[in-house]
Amino acid sequence: MERSLAVKCPDIGTHLAGTKKVQQELARPGVLEKFFPDDPEAVAQIRAAFAGLHSLDMGEEGDKTVAMALANPDR
Repeated sequence: MERSLAVKCPDIGTHLAGTKKVQQELARPGVLEKFFPDDPEAVAQIRAAFAGLHSLDMGEEGDKTVAMALANPDR
């Protein structure tokens, strides 16, 4: 795809940055701090803009999400 001379909107980097999985990884504790090690205020402002992202991957994290959904199905 990136070898094409066609105009790409958005480019592949921007497209990937907008995916929910990338957003989910950025929301993990400690990840934003790697990008803004000297600016905890920036980290707090970015985190305040995040919506709740919950994994449905197989494993412990996905199991917790399913349990949370079953406990509060109206949410």
